[in-house]
Amino acid sequence: MGVIKYLVLKKLSGKEHYLHALYEYIMSNARPADLEHKYGIHRRLIASMRLKMREKNSLGEEIAKRAIPIILRTPMPQLVVANGGISFFCRICKKEYNNIYPEDHITKKHREILKNYVRIVIEEIKSKRVIQ
Repeated sequence: MGVIKYLVLKKLSGKEHYLHALYEYIMSNARPADLEHKYGIHRRLIASMRLKMREKNSLGEEIAKRAIPIILRTPMPQLVVANGGISFFCRICKKEYNNIYPEDHITKKHREILKNYVRIVIEEIKSKRVIQ
């Protein structure tokens, strides 16, 4: 899974605050412990998201720096709504799911929606590169 796909999945699954935390961590080198208090995301998860960016692509952090602001300002529907704990409701399927990550559900069942938003973000990044 590519960097942009990973980031778009976070937004579609209603985890936009993860993107804010990751962006702040990459851009300002804030401590994960400080971001944990600010965004309510465990510090190890924040650090592992940055590590995933590096593992996915040697330029993963650079891609994330460009992509996250674009993803945050691009209107995207929240496809799933957390019901607390390990369950969520999918707005497309109109069903409740247990014991599965929302990102996995979106990847498997709503692949075309995901691809469309990934394509939109990639096109926006490319258009910004031409202007600069």
